[in-house]
Amino acid sequence: RSHCDWSSDVCSSDLTVRVSGVGAQQLVNGFVSRDVSDLPENCVFYCLRLSRKGYVKSDLTVWKFAEGAYEVMSGDSEDITELMSQQGPDCSVENMSYSHSVFAIQGPESLLRLAKLCNIDCLARLDYFQFCDVDVANLPVRVARLGYTGERGFELIARRADAQALWHSLARVFPVAGLDRKSVV
Repeated sequence: RSHCDWSSDVCSSDLTVRVSGVGAQQLVNGFVSRDVSDLPENCVFYCLRLSRKGYVKSDLTVWKFAEGAYEVMSGDSEDITELMSQQGPDCSVENMSYSHSVFAIQGPESLLRLAKLCNIDCLARLDYFQFCDVDVANLPVRVARLGYTGERGFELIARRADAQALWHSLARVFPVAGLDRKSVV
């Protein structure tokens, strides 16, 4: 379920919806199986979306930016469609999927290698499932202390317009691994 911008050779398997307003927390709580009421700002919860019968439909992450401001990130386009249909008068729902790209940086040397591209003071203080905004290779990037492999790592979220430049900078200091365009199709 990846979406790709073939013209710039950038792919992302994460789809994102921004939910904001006074009703945002209630909408997100009704969508995932985990209560996000206690989610601190600049933190991420790993969540599940369940069917009416209690079966897991998808896994996703919920990012809290401020009171009443969340982003829900999923690899399942049905999650995005469902969230988009729930916009109401007390909250707005915006599909952010095509405005940014996500990069996974994994491994025990990830912080040291990122130090070649940015000031890592903020990153070094991040606990698992926290995020901050930093400049990486002189580009504005949101960096979360996450990793889908179980290894120490980070997820970097950049504006789509900056994705190709960020990719080239990252590729200079990190060995490239994982899926390429041909294996995503």
